[in-house]
Amino acid sequence: GTNGTVVKSLEAQSGASVTLLNDITNSSRVLLRGKKEARAAAWKLIENIVYSEVGVDRVYIDRRTCTELLRNKARRCKDLELSTGTYISVEKAEGTQSPATNKDGLTEVLIRGLSEQRQIVRAALEEIVEQGPEKHLLQDLAAADIDISILDVRRIIGPRGSRVAEMEEETGASIRLEVEPKPYVSVMGTREQKDAALLLVRTSLTFTEQQEIVPLPQGLHGVVIGVSGRSVQKIEMESGAQVSFRQGDSPSMVLRGSPEQCAIAKDMAKLLIGADKAEHFIVGDGQASALIGAKGRNIREVESATGARVQVVTTRLKSVPAFTGVENIDEIMSNLEDDETLVIIKGTDDQRKNARELVMSAMEPEEADAVMRLSLQQADLLMALHGAVRRDIEERTGTRLVMNEACDGLVVYGKTAQRENARAMIQEEFVLEEESGTIQGDFPLLMLRLIMGTGGSNVRRLEKASGARIRFDTLGDSRDPSTEVSIKVRGTAENRAKAFELVALEQEMYAEERMELEYRKHFMLIGRGGEVIKGIESETNCAICFTQTPEAAMVVLGKADDRTRAIELARMRVGGLLTSDQEMYQVPKRYHAELIGASGRTIQNIQRRTGALLHFRGDDTDDCVITGTVDQRAQAMKLIQEIIDASQESRLPVAVELHRTLIGPRGTTIKDMERSSGARLSFEEEPVACMVARGTEDVREKALKLAAQVLEDEKEEHFYVERRYHGWLIGPRGSRIRDIEDDTGTRIMMSRQEPVVIVEGSRARREKAWELIQAQMDLMDEVAGPEEVADP
Repeated sequence: GTNGTVVKSLEAQSGASVTLLNDITNSSRVLLRGKKEARAAAWKLIENIVYSEVGVDRVYIDRRTCTELLRNKARRCKDLELSTGTYISVEKAEGTQSPATNKDGLTEVLIRGLSEQRQIVRAALEEIVEQGPEKHLLQDLAAADIDISILDVRRIIGPRGSRVAEMEEETGASIRLEVEPKPYVSVMGTREQKDAALLLVRTSLTFTEQQEIVPLPQGLHGVVIGVSGRSVQKIEMESGAQVSFRQGDSPSMVLRGSPEQCAIAKDMAKLLIGADKAEHFIVGDGQASALIGAKGRNIREVESATGARVQVVTTRLKSVPAFTGVENIDEIMSNLEDDETLVIIKGTDDQRKNARELVMSAMEPEEADAVMRLSLQQADLLMALHGAVRRDIEERTGTRLVMNEACDGLVVYGKTAQRENARAMIQEEFVLEEESGTIQGDFPLLMLRLIMGTGGSNVRRLEKASGARIRFDTLGDSRDPSTEVSIKVRGTAENRAKAFELVALEQEMYAEERMELEYRKHFMLIGRGGEVIKGIESETNCAICFTQTPEAAMVVLGKADDRTRAIELARMRVGGLLTSDQEMYQVPKRYHAELIGASGRTIQNIQRRTGALLHFRGDDTDDCVITGTVDQRAQAMKLIQEIIDASQESRLPVAVELHRTLIGPRGTTIKDMERSSGARLSFEEEPVACMVARGTEDVREKALKLAAQVLEDEKEEHFYVERRYHGWLIGPRGSRIRDIEDDTGTRIMMSRQEPVVIVEGSRARREKAWELIQAQMDLMDEVAGPEEVADP
């Protein structure tokens, strides 16, 4: 089923665990785990599915239905597949990812699955068609004496879409308004939902409202609009009126709504205009650049934080902006020096005050304090904390802390106030004391994992609650769960005590519990790459390891309920594998690397083909543990033996100077021998120069015969070729001669003493090379003509 939906449904209905396995004969087998009754119920359900009639329905849908099915990365299509267990595919146009259409503009959809599943999908597609969008011109919905404009669309939408959202919530329909080519509304939903939505839109259009035009100079439009439209949005939200602006010869503010709404909006606009003032000051060009920031980012941040409007005017502008709010702006600009810039801040008194402080801060250039000398102890402290202290100070102060190469000095970069704050925090850090302790228990590393939490989230919570810094160090092998773990807490005496108290409370929450489990069963719960035990840990919030002392067992660390659940899952896992077992095989360790393969590909392939789990116990032993059913273990061992047989070696003594002959130009000869024989070939120079063939006995024997034949047949032959052809045969950067060598597996050289071409290779290859050389000579004569190229 799609994304495993069917098999998940089987597991939920039967209570058994279902796994599909592919064996080396390419047939499929089903592995059922669980109680006998659960396995029987699962198999019955599987038979019903496998032997039911699975068919394909072809459905033709229009473009809109197809778009609805595929939009948002085909989410609707995937939801249908997951809910019904079918496979749905849409025919694509050749060479594209776009749906193909027939002469009627319809797209073919294939639905694969059981009869009842296909019927559900067909009904869902019909529902999409029925709920398709209907488009209505707003002019058709309005009364005959009403002229529809974009303002009517804005009124229906409401401030930030609030009114149309209320309509959608009330009716359940999807409503979308557009203004091109003419204002219209598109509604989607059931017939009842569409009718209810259209009724609300029609009511909104017939609502009589007052329109009031308030003369307003264009320079004051920005005052009422505000930064990012915040002021005008506030007016619309609080008054309920709709506000727009007209420019041109008669600039004005247009209010639409009831008389009360228009009156409130007008009063709010007057208050904004009355409180808005402008102030200005002159700064240098460098300060202005710092204020503007990358792509105006700093100015936008100031405006967003304060609500004031900031304007930067330089002498390089061709003309002075028309609406600055500053009196005598022309005179001020004429007196500016070439390296000076005018900064204008507009807004209320509070807005200007806050903006002024941020502007001054933004214009302050970053500088560096003198090197802050560190004692050896202080330097060791900053280095031992792995940068945690430095990152924290940098984030909280906005500075950059840089250690010099000798690690005996620290430089603080930033603005004056930032640098002062950073230096104060550094000094505070140096006077703090550190206290150490250890994590208790037989398996400290497991406890550490629980205290740290996912991604360190839990220990960060403890640091925030205590005000201290907490870090951990392992005092041995980090892979051994019993390794001792130390805890180091840094902070004031009060903070340290609080941190240790919180850590102790965390440890009290978790306890250890053991489930006896013979050693040969451990690998069943570990799984490939630890996937099984990781899944149990993730589901139960426990930390788990395995031990053989004092007896073989699985150790679970966590809260009481979580431990119970983890042990229950482990027992179910082991209990569901009654037909599985482990067996130890002796596989010489010199073959272990060959069996594992590059990046583990070979062993993964064996496990995939057989369903068994393989594990090599270590470099100092030949033990290979194979987990699985009797058949799985037998198939895995058979594949292992095949790989071992294919790794046997035979050697053919070959002088070092002849290795090049067997390799051939760019490896062509040795590749041909490997392809023909099936063996893997390589060369050794010591202790005896030879060619090494690896594989089964038959392929090794064939490879050695081929190599001997190549050495016997390998000769050098001279062919007469006029010198005027040599340059053409070589080609640009030797391209033509390389092509001939690649095609024939020979080595070709041009003689400097005689007008000949020397070809090395077997007889058949030499003859083929000579044919290609002659063809190139004929081609040169056709292109240039035999008389046009003089003999050099």
